[in-house]
Amino acid sequence: MKKTWIALLLVLCVPLTAFASQSLLPEPEEYAENMLLGESSSDAFFEVTLYHAATDGLSLSPVSRILLVESGRSPVEAVIEALLDPSGNPSQVSVAPSETKLLGYEWTGTLLTVNLSIDAANTQTEQELLLLYAALANTLTSLEGVEAVNVLINGRHLPVQQLPVGVLRLGSSSITAAWAQFQADSDRFLSGEADAGSLTRECVVYFPSADGRRLLPEIRTVEFSDANYARTLLTAIRLGAEHSQITAELPVEGEWLLEDPAVRVNAAGEKLLSLNFSQETLHEIVEQGIPLWQFLGAVTLTMCSFLPELDGVQILQEGEILKQLEIDGPTVQLSDGLLSRRLFSGYVGTRACVYLPMEDGTLYAYEEAVAPMEALSPRALIETLLELAALPDGLDPSDLLGVRVENGVATVNLSANFYSACQELDELGERAVVYALVNTLCRLQGIVGVRLLIEGNAVETLSQKIYLKTVLLPNPGILLTE
Repeated sequence: MKKTWIALLLVLCVPLTAFASQSLLPEPEEYAENMLLGESSSDAFFEVTLYHAATDGLSLSPVSRILLVESGRSPVEAVIEALLDPSGNPSQVSVAPSETKLLGYEWTGTLLTVNLSIDAANTQTEQELLLLYAALANTLTSLEGVEAVNVLINGRHLPVQQLPVGVLRLGSSSITAAWAQFQADSDRFLSGEADAGSLTRECVVYFPSADGRRLLPEIRTVEFSDANYARTLLTAIRLGAEHSQITAELPVEGEWLLEDPAVRVNAAGEKLLSLNFSQETLHEIVEQGIPLWQFLGAVTLTMCSFLPELDGVQILQEGEILKQLEIDGPTVQLSDGLLSRRLFSGYVGTRACVYLPMEDGTLYAYEEAVAPMEALSPRALIETLLELAALPDGLDPSDLLGVRVENGVATVNLSANFYSACQELDELGERAVVYALVNTLCRLQGIVGVRLLIEGNAVETLSQKIYLKTVLLPNPGILLTE
């Protein structure tokens, strides 16, 4: 009994700081049904302005609607579905022919490229087609973050008055003035006369990403001196991207083509653009570390997004038709050397920004090329931070257990390993880690604050200073300015 009391007294004599210095980690557990895992978002309502056709056929009728976006669904899909099917409001007239559907879209930064089914081409007049373009542009630019719209129909760009339309922005609800301008431009520019002048359009120009994986679009204002649009667009590609940090540098010396671009129709009735490149040009591109498929993909996407009714691009090298092309590994056999937009659309990318911690506790913006959906995904952005070793050593994407966005708050569930790795951070380090997460996520539309959990539990701090049992707002004061 005496020995027992002595042992107890010895334990009581141990300083409390000895226990306080040990990290009390949430224990990993078999995840309960309500554990936050994966990526999810709640159903959300949002307001949008839909532009339906007015009864005069020359103007648009704006209507404000509250739409429900179900979990896992894009607002783009909900908006276009509501625009194409006004059956919920009998007083509204659809701007598109019946059966028109959304085939796909690419949301890259402020640009939204939409691809409608072939049914959209069944308009009775070109005025109706222009009205459809205007309705899509005005409606989609009412979405937060969308400033410009590029419309394709079955992967092709349909002209108005034989002229390419190019990128569209928010415009007037009436197309009367726009229609008159198209008529005047067509009569002048396509007249073939020496004083025909020029045509200015906003175009989507694609560039190879520096990592060899993506094709990045940029909006360019391009002036065309004649109807050989391809020659001018190639010059725009040669000039390089404005955001050159994550795009590959293309060779600019010498002539790329051995002859002028030519548009022809093949035996299958497909409208092709023939580009005859010099062997030296293609060799130099590969020598600079740019995969050939990536360069040709940028050319194909640029041409098919602007040239009227183009089905694809036929590539020749020194007059020989390209028969096959290795695309990101597999080799694709080409029929008549045809490269279509569909062949490369899966490689379209955009710029994603994450904030990386500096040694002094500040954050700097780091950009990389990612798939469009990854740039909009909270989980993908946090995984990028973990992959870049921007957070404490010993962490990887598996330490992110789940993310859920609800009512403007992103709740992030991290592992006990993440918590343990942060225990030795000093005040600057803790601040940098916390706000690398918070500032990165709050760049996304619809997220205004972040809540951090460890193994599903709220903890007071990661190491010592920043209180975590609350919603954290972005901290612009620690961003590194150039």
